[in-house]
Amino acid sequence: MLASMELSQNPGLLLHKIGSMMEHMSDNVLFENFGIGFSQFTILFVLENHQSIQQKEIALYLGQTEASVSRQVKLLKQAGFIDIAVGKDDRKKRIITLTKKGSIVACESFNILNNFYQPILSSLGPNEQLEMARMLGKVHDRLNETCEYLARSE
Repeated sequence: MLASMELSQNPGLLLHKIGSMMEHMSDNVLFENFGIGFSQFTILFVLENHQSIQQKEIALYLGQTEASVSRQVKLLKQAGFIDIAVGKDDRKKRIITLTKKGSIVACESFNILNNFYQPILSSLGPNEQLEMARMLGKVHDRLNETCEYLARSE
């Protein structure tokens, strides 16, 4: 038997729990406002910040499989939020770009999520929020390096 199973004493499990809770809450808020889930939002967010990229680059950036991104891309295309073009030099490449409608939804979704989480994050003072963002940024960077390493070794 484990000596201690306190969630608060295990940062990795606590982050996972918080992430799962936030994803579920974000799904509800985004579906209610735009008819999309958090997974679709993350793709719109990537496209808002990285114009005209390939589906596999989105998957790598998000640390997801191409198959999971592919399902979300189909839904976003059907909703008119993205366009998909065939690569000029390689017909197997699919270049994805945001439509004007997709860009608007990406920005509005970002603002709605920020406003939704503000009361929760306000339990921390401004300096604590900055410190948490700094520390989470370090964890994110290390996870990103690991994901990139794993993707290269496949």
